[in-house]
Amino acid sequence: MITLEHAQEAISLAYVHALAGAAGLNLAPPTTFDYGIDGTFHPVKNVGGRLIQSAFPVEFQMKSTTVWRHEGDHVVYDLSARAHHILTDRERGQAMAILILLCMPPEAVDWVVGSEEHLHLRRCCYWYRPPGPPTENTATVRIRIPRTQVLTADSLRAIMATARAEALAL
Repeated sequence: MITLEHAQEAISLAYVHALAGAAGLNLAPPTTFDYGIDGTFHPVKNVGGRLIQSAFPVEFQMKSTTVWRHEGDHVVYDLSARAHHILTDRERGQAMAILILLCMPPEAVDWVVGSEEHLHLRRCCYWYRPPGPPTENTATVRIRIPRTQVLTADSLRAIMATARAEALAL
């Protein structure tokens, strides 16, 4: 059996892959070496009847956890300082980067239920774009993600539109 951490990672990537497909995005897997970006969403456009991968990608770092909580209108999570740096220490013109946080139930038996009728993944992913500058903390930084920022096909399309608009405004 794989570790619980690897199971969480596999479930989170499947979740994101399904949403990317529903949003009409091409999902690029991570590069060979892990430097903190877990994947990239690429828009696809029709040019003269041919589908091509468009510019304006959005990179993401994926986290899955059972250690989170709702606090009013926010999801509270302790993000590693390293992850925060990767997401906030961006150069002008560099692709937008977001955090995708899969909040899972505490018990592994409750994470995924499959049947002939449906595949049910418990809880949801939230997306978050931490404001800069990078934290000065050395271990973790507590983040508060608005609960309205549930990752859906529609929110992915909106994120992609924001990335495009910001890149064109440079």
